[in-house]
Amino acid sequence: MCNHYSRLTVAEVEKAERELAEAVERIVGAIPVETWGWSKDHMPVVYRGEAGRTLTTMRWGVWPYYEKTLKGRPVVNARDDALLTKNIWKHSARNKRCVAAAGGFFEWTGPEGAKWEVLFTLPNQKPFFFGGIWSHDPVGEDRGFAIVTTKPNPTVAAIGHDRTPLIFDAEGAKRWIGSEPMPDQEWMAFCQPYAGELLRRDLPPPEKVIAEDDLFGGELEV
Repeated sequence: MCNHYSRLTVAEVEKAERELAEAVERIVGAIPVETWGWSKDHMPVVYRGEAGRTLTTMRWGVWPYYEKTLKGRPVVNARDDALLTKNIWKHSARNKRCVAAAGGFFEWTGPEGAKWEVLFTLPNQKPFFFGGIWSHDPVGEDRGFAIVTTKPNPTVAAIGHDRTPLIFDAEGAKRWIGSEPMPDQEWMAFCQPYAGELLRRDLPPPEKVIAEDDLFGGELEV
């Protein structure tokens, strides 16, 4: 997945799922008004807290437990086939699942030196949720989340990508967050390519060659 996506306005989040977003006005007011979410930005996230489903903001990007300097770029994507095998994800996948509301996501395609972005949205710009996992930073008090990626559906696969964000509607988002712990096989069964329709819009190529770190954020996908 590319290192930015289209987040929603407060009104759109509420329309997508009022129960998930009942605290949006209070929390999202502190978020910059830019349309796009980039890695390291703090974005609206819903997770299961002590009081049930809770809306807050977290940085997009997880620092590995062994990273004590917090330099460079955090990990923004987590492969679904690594959630139960990589130490960075095991605990969060079982106990700290979350969702992030979005209106679209971007992927790069094209030959080296002449790449362009493709924007994927749902029909009628319908909002949706990314499935994610979150964790506390290894130092300090901040938290970050990573977007889970899975196998692409045919629309995304057509541009040559073998991964795509895990996408849910409002009901699927509730199930992913969960109201109580679930067996591994139950929540892992949610990690499926998006079965609905995705619309593709190719954006104009950038005027200058984009550096590799700017294309993919310099992050790992683990």
